[in-house]
Amino acid sequence: MPAAGRWTAIFFAAIGLFTISLAVPRVLAYGVIARDAGQAPTALANGSRLSSEAIEQARRAYRNALAVHRSDGQIAQDLARFDLLALKDGDGAALLDASSHLRSAAALMPNNAFVWSLLARTAQRRQAPADEIIAFLRLSKLTGRFEASSMLLRVHVAMLIWKDVPPDLQRDIRQDVGRFTSNGKLLHALFRVYLSLPYDARATFLDVLFDTPARRGWFQRRIVDWTKLR
Repeated sequence: MPAAGRWTAIFFAAIGLFTISLAVPRVLAYGVIARDAGQAPTALANGSRLSSEAIEQARRAYRNALAVHRSDGQIAQDLARFDLLALKDGDGAALLDASSHLRSAAALMPNNAFVWSLLARTAQRRQAPADEIIAFLRLSKLTGRFEASSMLLRVHVAMLIWKDVPPDLQRDIRQDVGRFTSNGKLLHALFRVYLSLPYDARATFLDVLFDTPARRGWFQRRIVDWTKLR
């Protein structure tokens, strides 16, 4: 083989090896996550319930995976979601863990609207100033105006701090809810948001989003019918 051809072959072989080396951490990280046969990732995607033990196992696995592949924002985001599930089980420190992991995820995936929505929700749960929460809501809207899961989370957070939400964001929230009411599947998701709110926030939800007796009555009839079918 001529010298030029030999060096070309070596060059492309080196590129191939370099590409493979970049993929190795990702493969190892997701291998760690998959050790439970995909139970935890599937539950996270479907909203299925996990036992406290399973949540802690998932947190350990995702922490180990993130240690292997620190540049994977999706792993950081999912770890934060497991942290928030642990918070429901009474682990108060998990809220700080979730905030830290979400900030890492946002740095790695700044165009991911759901990360910003989760940051808004996490900031609200740790009783951060309204300005901080609203900044995250704005970033969520900017990066995913019509992304359904982010829209739903923005509605949830906004209802909890409605008096502090600026008029332009209030208008956007009302418009988002209007889109949900015209789609049966999304309307059911909105029902879940409503039922997840404390009672005072539910009252705010009805007062500001269904602000006439006819609209409020329509929503209440639909949600009653839906709960009967569950």
